[in-house]
Amino acid sequence: MFKLTRNLKIFAAIAAVLTLAFHYTLSRFLAAELWNGVLLLALGYGVSMYVNGFFNGRKEVAFLSRADFSFSYHLVAFIVVIPLWMPFLWTRPETELSNRLAEFFGAVCWGVALLIHYFASRRSIKGYDRKEVFD
Repeated sequence: MFKLTRNLKIFAAIAAVLTLAFHYTLSRFLAAELWNGVLLLALGYGVSMYVNGFFNGRKEVAFLSRADFSFSYHLVAFIVVIPLWMPFLWTRPETELSNRLAEFFGAVCWGVALLIHYFASRRSIKGYDRKEVFD
């Protein structure tokens, strides 16, 4: 059963703010052709999202003994980031540097990775294979 905990809500809110700030700044950097800034921005966004998930996920102390929350955080990140990302994708002019189909394919790949994570988490208990636990 999926439960939206307090820390998961905090994670979602921070992820939404980070995503909006990232895409707004990314659009400006791409328009100005600041390539080093784009690289640093992308790295900063990735690290910020990781740190956000890491610290909010560690705070799930009450449930850590019963469940693995990594899939929940992965699902919430997907649900928050993709709807915020799509308007930037479809409203910005397409250039030789930005291909909408390739960017949409990235979202599809993330969705496939999410499905793989779902089935892997269903097969395991808090990251351990069922065969290891019950043998």
